[in-house]
Amino acid sequence: MNRRRTLTVALIFATTLTASFVSRSRADLVRILHADSEAAQARVDLVQQAKQEINVSYYIVGDDQIPLTFLSLLRDAVRRGVAVRLLIDGHTNNNQIPRALGMYLLREGVQIKEFHPDTPFRLAWVKTRMHDKLVIVDNEQLITGGRNMKDEYFGLDCQNYVDRDVYLRGCTAATARCYFMARWMSADVLPTRLCEKLGKDIEKVQKHTDLNDPSDEKAIACAGALLDDARSRAEATGLLKFNAATDWSVGARAVNEVRFLHDCPGVKKKFAGIGPDMLELLDSARCSVTLETPYMAISREMRGLLKSLACRGVHVTILTNSFETNDHHTAQAIYENNKRRYLRWGIDLRELRGCDHLHAKAAVIDGCVAVIGSYNFDELSQKKNSEVALAIYDAEVAAMLLASINIHIERSQQIGRNTFPIGTHTRYPGATPEQVHEMRVKRIITPFVKRWL
Repeated sequence: MNRRRTLTVALIFATTLTASFVSRSRADLVRILHADSEAAQARVDLVQQAKQEINVSYYIVGDDQIPLTFLSLLRDAVRRGVAVRLLIDGHTNNNQIPRALGMYLLREGVQIKEFHPDTPFRLAWVKTRMHDKLVIVDNEQLITGGRNMKDEYFGLDCQNYVDRDVYLRGCTAATARCYFMARWMSADVLPTRLCEKLGKDIEKVQKHTDLNDPSDEKAIACAGALLDDARSRAEATGLLKFNAATDWSVGARAVNEVRFLHDCPGVKKKFAGIGPDMLELLDSARCSVTLETPYMAISREMRGLLKSLACRGVHVTILTNSFETNDHHTAQAIYENNKRRYLRWGIDLRELRGCDHLHAKAAVIDGCVAVIGSYNFDELSQKKNSEVALAIYDAEVAAMLLASINIHIERSQQIGRNTFPIGTHTRYPGATPEQVHEMRVKRIITPFVKRWL
């Protein structure tokens, strides 16, 4: 059985390479989804217009307004004869779909699997995680980027994630579909196990903890009603439009060369994958690199590359989180430990201000290459986690992406040579003494533990 699965994955992956070659011979239509509202609406429209199949993968799927509405549309797609596959990372708390709702969706015909599901005998932090974000419809339309499937990634929470996606129609979507199927068929993926014991913290992130018994028929019936209510609420409030028949390819930019970057199912990242591709792309810069990443916990190779770029006269601008906006203080501590050397190399550092978290991942190289995806440009993305991204070779798309990044830069502060935000007299504006002390401790500890983060 394992040999058969391996051969199947190998065949699918070979098809991926063929599709990748074909995709470069025909133009793809590309559109950047900057606003939260258009990112949500595009997903609704693609799912409602699907005729044959919908393939979806997410690192996190929640159970608040946007995810429930999305799941209701997946269910409706199955009812009209569309094949639906939903792949979620199996780390504790990432699949936040209540168990009764999961059972309801399985009964409706939605196929659900998990990547590396946690078990009591496996340490979650030593395993590769699936950080992919993909919606692929009918082998021809694709949405990818940084957004997970939760309200806070679509601007609907008190504290949100500042993010971005990209829409594509064309042959590159077929390449992404081949990759998805290779991942779906791999030994790393198992059917969701609804009877497994829940993680101890899952109910802290769920909205509907009363629907966690997959054997309770009443709860399963309530789960179906919950999906209907979510859709009705989204329509009544004007949050989303249904059956709008919007063609997102209209007005999109025709691009002759797009690469779908991804890791290789069944192959260890240190031998092949998206990491070397990203380093090669950045190393190709001759004039400028603008990088947007939530976490500057980068690898030694990435640090060496940034230094090399700066030394040969490439203007490097990096937008990342500040101490007040970073939701991962250990990653922030790694960045703080290296901040002075980045400034010494002449890198222009910008940090997001405010209450929201930067979560967008993108790069613009020499004003002619745009990169958008799930890849954080950090050590985890380079060496451990499964990631996807689009590299778009087009000056106009690159200009649009740069304009999108600049909107975020307008919410940031530039960092001076003393590592303080320019115009301030402290390294951590707004931080309490307790928070400053915590960061100092983390800065001491992280050099010894960062390889396991």
